[in-house]
Amino acid sequence: LQGDGYYMAVPAFVGQKKDMGRLKLLLSDLKPKSTYCLIFSYRLAGERVGKLRVFMANKKTAPVWEQDKGKDERWRTGKVEILQGTETTNSVSLRQFIT
Repeated sequence: LQGDGYYMAVPAFVGQKKDMGRLKLLLSDLKPKSTYCLIFSYRLAGERVGKLRVFMANKKTAPVWEQDKGKDERWRTGKVEILQGTETTNSVSLRQFIT
């Protein structure tokens, strides 16, 4: 395993409808004109769990990755390609929505 690991849990039984949990990863050492891959494990479990979305700092409006809760609640792996142009992305946000 390389790099640092982070863990985020969003307790859906505590929040209100449309609340959101957020994990922001700061990307300080990415080189321009390079390609990177963000790989993460996730589990969407519980009655009120909604979508998990990944946003790039330079693409604020639309998620670059999105997953709804499936029928099973097992752990899965998500992958997001980070393409760097002349300006580098400085952060990635993972957001969990409560329904």
